[in-house]
Amino acid sequence: VKEDDLEVCLLDSRGSTLLLYKPAEHHPPSYEKPEPLKPLAAPEEMKSVEELYLAGLRLNQFYNASVDPMSYYREALKRDPGDYRVNTQLGILCIKDYNWKEAEKYLQTAVDRITSNYTRPKDGEGLYYLGIAKRALGKTDEAYDYFYQSIWTSAWHSAGYYQLAEIDCQKGEFDKALDHLNRSILTNGDNYKAYNLKTIVLRKLNDLKAARELAETTLKTYKINHQALNEMYLLESLMGNSDQATKNLKELTVIMRDHVQSYLELATDYSNCGFYGEAADLLSRLETKGENFPMMYYYQGFYMKNGRYHQSTFILSKSLKNARHLLFPFQGRRNRHT
Repeated sequence: VKEDDLEVCLLDSRGSTLLLYKPAEHHPPSYEKPEPLKPLAAPEEMKSVEELYLAGLRLNQFYNASVDPMSYYREALKRDPGDYRVNTQLGILCIKDYNWKEAEKYLQTAVDRITSNYTRPKDGEGLYYLGIAKRALGKTDEAYDYFYQSIWTSAWHSAGYYQLAEIDCQKGEFDKALDHLNRSILTNGDNYKAYNLKTIVLRKLNDLKAARELAETTLKTYKINHQALNEMYLLESLMGNSDQATKNLKELTVIMRDHVQSYLELATDYSNCGFYGEAADLLSRLETKGENFPMMYYYQGFYMKNGRYHQSTFILSKSLKNARHLLFPFQGRRNRHT
């Protein structure tokens, strides 16, 4: 028997193919091979701003440690300081570096260009990221306006509405947050962060049954969704189902592996929406296990300072007793090359 004659097939009870293995004969391709990658020309040798923008964009997408995309963007701005696409990319890079003021400057320049003379832009990328920069700088009302402008384009509809919902939650406007989350989900049915936040909002609105149903549905799709499982624990506790709540908490503890970074990540998801109580209580679970991480105390103290000042001061003092040289802010969600 020749290898090429073999076929292995795994079927389910209905006869549908689950797995198929059949060796294929390999022949040289009948088409010509694509052209090899050509080195980029020096920035000053490129003819147009568009070529410079595309060169910088490619270097961002395919990281090359020996070539700096900034040199291409700078040359582009020499020729056209207000170019929308170049300023938008520079603003995004500054956001990834947490350089919020510079990000705001570049993105404001980009948005001013594309909205000049009352133009309604088709591309909402610059508007969305300007909202991100404004929000990080504490300019929440301005950020809110830019997020609303970004949702006019379908590409930023879901992300923009989600940001609006986070700000609504920070203000305690849960009915408005619920509406914005429903709109976010309309254009991205796989936005699990929106489902998680909607579950929290329903809990805050005391619609515990709907919140539990949504959390259960989310967990069927995303089985290791930490926040959905934590919400199940909180909801069962509120509904008086202590045995089920204990079961949910044990399951959550297993999948989070008592790993401090997992707890910090989940706590950050809560705090980004203004839910400092949930974030602080989450980290306190790790503390009761005898864990002793400086950043755990640092964030726990920060979350507690709103309404629990004396407890917050005590927790922060515990963080300072640990090795201070290890006190780095929690890892960024993005970095330059992601």
